Amino acid sequence: MPFLEWHAVSRTYGNSQAVRDFTLEIFEGEVLALLGPSGSGKSTLLRLTAGLEEPSAGTILMEGRDLAGIPPHTRKFGLMFQEYCLFPHLDVGQNVEFGLRMIHVGNAARRERVRELLALVRLPGFAGRNVISLSGGEQQRVALARSLAPSPRLLMLDEPLGALDFSLRGSLLDDLSRILNSVGVTTLYVTHDQAEAMTIASRVALMKDGCIVQVGTPADLIAHPVNAFAASFLGLGALVPGTWRRGTAGCQFVTELGSLDASGASTLGAPDRRADGGLLLVRPEAVCRVPSGLFLEVSARIVSRLTRPAGVIFRFALQGRNGNEYPLELPISAGMPDAADEWRSGDRVRLWLDASRCQVLPD
Repeated sequence: MPFLEWHAVSRTYGNSQAVRDFTLEIFEGEVLALLGPSGSGKSTLLRLTAGLEEPSAGTILMEGRDLAGIPPHTRKFGLMFQEYCLFPHLDVGQNVEFGLRMIHVGNAARRERVRELLALVRLPGFAGRNVISLSGGEQQRVALARSLAPSPRLLMLDEPLGALDFSLRGSLLDDLSRILNSVGVTTLYVTHDQAEAMTIASRVALMKDGCIVQVGTPADLIAHPVNAFAASFLGLGALVPGTWRRGTAGCQFVTELGSLDASGASTLGAPDRRADGGLLLVRPEAVCRVPSGLFLEVSARIVSRLTRPAGVIFRFALQGRNGNEYPLELPISAGMPDAADEWRSGDRVRLWLDASRCQVLPD
């Protein structure tokens, strides 16, 4: 049985529907990420689950029990917001043990739990520190320890790394993943950041306009985006409009970049008989400098050349025959080891696309 289930859950504010017919489940010990842009309904769904708001329609079940009417403080859920909301008049240890005091845990057990959790979040010896003196990353760790202290049945994290600068976010993301795996608590993780979701979650629910677009493991979403929104939001590559041309010899997908023969590249997918159009997803790994087999020749303009510690990244504009351009980022590791010395911003170059590494998606 799923630990938590949402059945046709909706939430309406006046004429606006923040969540629409949301149906999903989360299992014991799973980390489920709700991923999507601002306004997609992620945080609203978290508040509905916490009991801070009531659904306009639908039901939320925990182990088969309807949560309607059950107060938030009796649900045994832990909730951590982006702002952390630490108590400035309490020291680190007192912040962490706050929830334990509310459920009347004894002094010795509280002290031991605080010690254990501060060690887990890599803040040993911080119990007597003033929270105001801590860095943003340290405050984030304290807030996480406080959320975990009462051993919640479900941990809910709402953009927990959103207030941190980019340099801090990467290291804390690794720590957060380690902590959640170590504790094994069932977790609902809300974020708009693709890297966070793909690193933290065992399963991702991609949302748009209050609805689920796609659910699956991170690998599933990357390998098999269901539509153009999923591919675009996940940053999987360039999207080029095209149409299916059906003939006695087979099917071709015709774009501004050229035509691809679907019979020779099964990854393009079969044309949907209900629709003539679609979008060609050109992934970075589809780009080569030397043609071989079923390839499509295209021209491209180098928009920029970025030197990073991990290597060089080129930003291309693929040149359509009607004058349109389609942006594509290409790491140097994608099969062009000598390009770093040859190419500069503004150069126009010739590339080849491997049809077997492209996909046609519904728009």
